[in-house]
Amino acid sequence: MNLSASTTHLSVAAASNCTVNGTSHYEDVNHRTGAVSYGSDSFALAGATGVAVVDAPDPGVTRRILAITCAEVAGTPAAETLTFSISTLSGSTYTPTTMVFKAALAVGAECIFYSPEAGWVVTASVGERLIQVAT
Repeated sequence: MNLSASTTHLSVAAASNCTVNGTSHYEDVNHRTGAVSYGSDSFALAGATGVAVVDAPDPGVTRRILAITCAEVAGTPAAETLTFSISTLSGSTYTPTTMVFKAALAVGAECIFYSPEAGWVVTASVGERLIQVAT
């Protein structure tokens, strides 16, 4: 998945209050200089307000998302639906424009993982792949 506009972010929001932590990794290609660089960001979703998973790149840069991992914090008492979207940022508010992925995490230690090779995957705490994408 690529972000190429300096106003386009990848964000995540929850259907209700929850606590989710995650990390994203990306590659930036600067089309003016040809330079390639790598970066990563941590994100924390505390509540139902959307947060950035991967920020928009600088002008003239394409940001290729290499991996995303996230999970509800241990002890979270309820199942949660997470929605990942392409979003615009105005002030401190992310406004979703295109839904990318939506999944229901059951109570417990389920994780969401993304890579270009695997796509979006939900796994249980023991590592088994789950098929429970929300609609």
